[in-house]
Amino acid sequence: MYDNNRKIGNRNTKTHQAAARKIAAEGVVLLKNKVVDSTPVLPLNITKIKNILVLGPNADKKHGTGGGSSEVKSLYEVTPLAGLKAALGDNVSINVMRAKSSELSPIASDYVAGRHWTGTPAWNISYYAEQARKTLIEESWIVDSQFKPKKQLSPQHITMKAKIKPLASGIHHLHAEVQGDFQLKINNELVITYQEGISSKSALNYDISLEESEEYAFEIEYDGQKHFMLGWNAPGELFTSETDYLTAAKKADAVIYFGGLSHADDRESIDRSNMKLPNSQDEIIAKLLKVNKKTIIFLVAGSAVEMPWVEQANAIVWGWYGGMEAGNAFADVLTGKVNPSGKMPITLPVRLEDTAPIALNDYTAKESLYTEGVFIGYRWFEQQKIKPLFSFGHGLSFTQFDISNIKLSKNTVAHNDDIFVTATVKNIGTVRRRSGTTLPT
Repeated sequence: MYDNNRKIGNRNTKTHQAAARKIAAEGVVLLKNKVVDSTPVLPLNITKIKNILVLGPNADKKHGTGGGSSEVKSLYEVTPLAGLKAALGDNVSINVMRAKSSELSPIASDYVAGRHWTGTPAWNISYYAEQARKTLIEESWIVDSQFKPKKQLSPQHITMKAKIKPLASGIHHLHAEVQGDFQLKINNELVITYQEGISSKSALNYDISLEESEEYAFEIEYDGQKHFMLGWNAPGELFTSETDYLTAAKKADAVIYFGGLSHADDRESIDRSNMKLPNSQDEIIAKLLKVNKKTIIFLVAGSAVEMPWVEQANAIVWGWYGGMEAGNAFADVLTGKVNPSGKMPITLPVRLEDTAPIALNDYTAKESLYTEGVFIGYRWFEQQKIKPLFSFGHGLSFTQFDISNIKLSKNTVAHNDDIFVTATVKNIGTVRRRSGTTLPT
């Protein structure tokens, strides 16, 4: 700022945008891509595909304004759905649905008017030392109308509050699943009260008329060692029934499910309690895979998730949080404009128990001793002979390579010696692998 010769800078130029798009595309990892009907599922053959069904919580979700310190204030962010529409234009019909699980789901974030300072829709949560709620232990925030205690050793006494804004006027059918004692107030009026072992399950249902233009103060009090979830059926339902979305999936030339996590899950100060995809995504994915073999599972996430459906899936892509040009970059890969070259910088375990911190019971809130020693990360899996879901360094391409004539510069290596590996790599596939393009050979 004090340099009189400093050149004037630029921000958000076309060059910057192109760089963001290129970086995001090069980070995309193709985890799996099987042949179906004599052709690999990816890239999408847009000369033959006329109808694509798009589903999943990350299809039209922006991630840049969440996560705590990772929040950025970009001037725009292209969602996966927007990028796909821009890439396909009018040549392909895109049918968009929000699939609903057969299980109870928490009240969708679309209805939550209150925001965390990062911009994420959020409920405030307060932890108390006793049921009378006189001694406040901790205050935080939570994204969904559901709760599972950090530890199930002692009863939890929590209060959750949020401003809820209906999307349509009419009767809202509230329902809760509870293990413990539970009560719900709306605008300070008690509408649900339940005592475990005393109240009947019917007490967990309540119908209430709410207006679209109003905000309502929801307050939940919970006392127990297990969990609860508050959900509802609301007018102007956001979600498509299972029958409808599976029927559409059967008819589609291809299905793309943009699933994964969000900064409600991947964020600072609070760790994930498991590796499962939230909100019954696994159930929906498994059902889609049964009705359409050309279902592409595109995961947007920053940390590992379980994939109980991995054997049934023919195409899996890992996209990370791609930034302002994410949607365009994802579409570049899906349509074959860019040949994926990303490699996994982490090991994806089959289950959480396969990881060293959990297997060695070396993960606490206060200290971790890294008792596995040098066998950290992928080395732990090799030492323990544990087969991961996808290994560190895994990443496919739309073409195939033959690697031969591998040689080492030395047969023995002394301390501080350099050793060089040489090999002949030949593209034996039908796609030219070049940065930024996918072209026939």
